[in-house]
Amino acid sequence: MDWLRQACLDHEAGLRPTEVMGAGADETLGLPRILFDRWRGADAQESLRDALAHYLKDDQSFRFDVEDETSLALDATVGEADFVVAGHTHLARSLRRRQAPGFYFNSGTWIRLIQLTAPMLMPEGFAPIYDALQAGSLEALDVIPDLVLQRRTVVSIWVEGAQVVGELRSALPASAPGIPPHAPPWRAEPGTRVTLPRQASTEVVR
Repeated sequence: MDWLRQACLDHEAGLRPTEVMGAGADETLGLPRILFDRWRGADAQESLRDALAHYLKDDQSFRFDVEDETSLALDATVGEADFVVAGHTHLARSLRRRQAPGFYFNSGTWIRLIQLTAPMLMPEGFAPIYDALQAGSLEALDVIPDLVLQRRTVVSIWVEGAQVVGELRSALPASAPGIPPHAPPWRAEPGTRVTLPRQASTEVVR
């Protein structure tokens, strides 16, 4: 709440993110080092790029099959269930549970996310991104190819013969090209389909 309150005060004061960077004690992105680099005249763009490259090294946030804090917490607290379905945590997931039989799904979020890939964090790739961040508008970010990611993922669970099937699917825009007539307005996300034998005890816990 303190962070949110301070962010509101900074916004009301007309401050930009780059102006308050390093104002707190959070060292997640090496902010004290960025401030030190500024003091000694180092390039702010390179300092931020270097900090992000260090923090995001081997990042797997956008993979569907990687455990995270939410999946581990729900797996530990929810009892036996064939499917555990969560959402609104920004990270879509399709995982086999550890603490009990069954599977964990997270539908993720439909908001726009920024994904910084390794090529984007190279000096030549980061320059236009830094300029877009400095511009302070969504339009400036949108023109950079593959920077803004929007996954419209949903969790689908259905009965198919003697099996119950779960899968992550991505909703397609109504104007998406190449969709045949009467085709479903979604695509299956590869590698997320899981199956369980159909039985009377099959249930979904939300």
